[in-house]
Amino acid sequence: MRRGHALFIYLVTCLMGLTRSQYLDTTCEKFTFNQKSLSGQRQRVSLPWSATIRVTDDEGREIETNISGSIISPTIVMSSTLGIVAPNTDNHLTIFPFRNYQAVLGVTRTVIPISHISIHPKFTERHGTNEVLYHLKHPIKISENIQPLCLPLSAERFNQAEIFESSHRSVLYAGWQKGYVKDVVVYQNLTVQPQYECLGQWEGFESSKVHENRFCASVDEGNAVMKCVWRDFGPATNIAGRYYLLGHPNNYVRTNKYGKCHPGDVYYFLLWTDDTLAWLRDSDRCGPNNFACGNGDCIPLTRLCNRVVDCVGGNDENEIFCAQQYNCEAGQFDCGDKCIPIEKFQDGVVDCEGGEDELYFFNVMDVTTDSSNRESPAPDDNMILYIAPGLIVAALITSSILFLIRKKLAARRQSVSAKTREYRSYPFITANHDKDTSLPSPCKSNPSLKFLSKVGRGAFGQVYKVEDSTDLVNPICAVKCVDVRNKLFSCPRTGATRISSKETMNLFNEIVVLNKLNFDHVVRYFACWGEDDADGCQILDEEDLESTMTGDTVPLGSAMSIIFIKMELCHFTLHDFMGKKVTSQVSNGHLLGIAHDVGVGLKYIHDKGYIHRDIKPVNIFCKSDPAEGCTWKIGDLGLAVGIKAEGNFGKVGTELYWSPEMKRELSYTTKTDEYSLGLVFLKLVQGQENKFGFWSTSTKLHELSGSAKRRRFLRDIIAAKYRSWGNVIHGLLDPDPRGRLGCDKLDKALGKIKI
Repeated sequence: MRRGHALFIYLVTCLMGLTRSQYLDTTCEKFTFNQKSLSGQRQRVSLPWSATIRVTDDEGREIETNISGSIISPTIVMSSTLGIVAPNTDNHLTIFPFRNYQAVLGVTRTVIPISHISIHPKFTERHGTNEVLYHLKHPIKISENIQPLCLPLSAERFNQAEIFESSHRSVLYAGWQKGYVKDVVVYQNLTVQPQYECLGQWEGFESSKVHENRFCASVDEGNAVMKCVWRDFGPATNIAGRYYLLGHPNNYVRTNKYGKCHPGDVYYFLLWTDDTLAWLRDSDRCGPNNFACGNGDCIPLTRLCNRVVDCVGGNDENEIFCAQQYNCEAGQFDCGDKCIPIEKFQDGVVDCEGGEDELYFFNVMDVTTDSSNRESPAPDDNMILYIAPGLIVAALITSSILFLIRKKLAARRQSVSAKTREYRSYPFITANHDKDTSLPSPCKSNPSLKFLSKVGRGAFGQVYKVEDSTDLVNPICAVKCVDVRNKLFSCPRTGATRISSKETMNLFNEIVVLNKLNFDHVVRYFACWGEDDADGCQILDEEDLESTMTGDTVPLGSAMSIIFIKMELCHFTLHDFMGKKVTSQVSNGHLLGIAHDVGVGLKYIHDKGYIHRDIKPVNIFCKSDPAEGCTWKIGDLGLAVGIKAEGNFGKVGTELYWSPEMKRELSYTTKTDEYSLGLVFLKLVQGQENKFGFWSTSTKLHELSGSAKRRRFLRDIIAAKYRSWGNVIHGLLDPDPRGRLGCDKLDKALGKIKI
């Protein structure tokens, strides 16, 4: 009987595999993690398929739009028009210029610019029911930390087999709560409900169409997070080791309008349709440099929103979609960098620098004549023999010229980040990625932490390299251990400890600031907790820390006695790099990679409303990856301060890197950080035989008056192989902050430095 039963199960399994192969894509990647352990959690750790769309205005300031989505291919993020409906506009769709969009992807929060955006060809303005795709400029590198969800091949068969006929399918659901910052992720385990139960729920809705093309799933027992997911990364389900997007992201209705989600409460999701899946496959096939028409045709991005209809149905020139993409007036063609009269479009003469107006001229040129107007003689066979080769040669020459022009333009437009991708490893300094031996744990309340080695020590205390067995995404991290009692003076009469340590207050300030930042080029903060003398433990939030900072005492024996801060692990500092740098082995490409990372990190800090005030080599860190090389990050924000409209005051930080305005005790802005950054860059490129010590160099720059004198001084001390850095450093070291080069223009200036 047992053999017969096993054989029956085997045959059923094989039959299911054959059936599933008809509607499941089995070529996508498999990946696993402990789904149950995420239920009811609120973390800063996201999912491999999660995506956040970041939008900025033309000045580079971030616009709070709260757009979330799912990675569905190496070059596509799928969301809904719910995220791009402009407020106070009667729900009209608003799409900013494509250059204003970036995607923050996966667990590693990798940032990739958006090449273009496309909406469903059957788009209507009834928001919340339409799909929108964000196309990445270059593909993601698939790993365990960033990879797409799988998609079904057939909508009808997938919905029937995996939703309607599946017995209580489990769904992993994640996203942001309403009112919380975007980088705090809520995890909920849901269970798909039978369709008759969903219909029973829908009877209470006023709209008769609410049930169309939807399914429902309820919150599982044991859910500890009471607020609902507000902006989600899509409902995902594990089928045979692969995670599939079960329905559309951001397209749901909740039964509880107050935003509280208890066990048993229900979410509603849109089912897949075959026309949507066909459009997704066409978009993926067309790639990031082309736009997918509704009928499957691909057109170059140069023809999108250029006032010439190329797609059947005209979805490439949808007026609502293209409103902010148009660079030219009606009756003009957009070349990308200039406008030409529409009459010059495809007239056989190249008028655009990149040849966009004639790119496909030889494919569409109509060489027939209208026989109703005049009688044409029969063509001479000999004439055709002479003309045909000439036309072919002319076409080949023209195509070659256009190819070279476009290649040259592409190279000119290549970003600093792309140019420095191969310059991220350094032969003279390496990071140890091997596991270390275990150390006695100073943390009594968290047994999941395994302390591997000591990696640093400062005024704040000891830093450890730690392995966290419960962290599924960042198991290796850094933990700062701070004995606050040793930083404070006791006051026995009041039963409290009076705060008097500058280092401790800087530490609290760093935690509060880092808690509000989340970026690839700023050292990440994960969690903070305190322990008392009796082994009690308390998770410390921003309110706890700010109340301690605004007060002046800490109760003796409280959970603030010993503080642990869990952060991103980095491997060495820019100071270490400079100490081991071998000039002959460091090219402009290596230095450009460092400058780009630090520049965009500093710009992010400024955009978030802070001045760092202590930019120097020891506060710039490298996180090394064996495959990707070094990513540079800004850390140590203990002296960071919010930007004030009237300017900030106070001498803080390291005097060697002070700006002139800080040195003279004048008011300062974010430009004080840019002066410090200029000194860091100067230290990177100065000659080894510099006749001035760097302290003398910094002092001399404060004394020099006049741009010409500063240029001559910099030319004398910058190493010959780095001479092209002179203009960038001169701009950053302008003593007048009004003329000083800002982070918003730094990347463009760095792009002019040749590798």
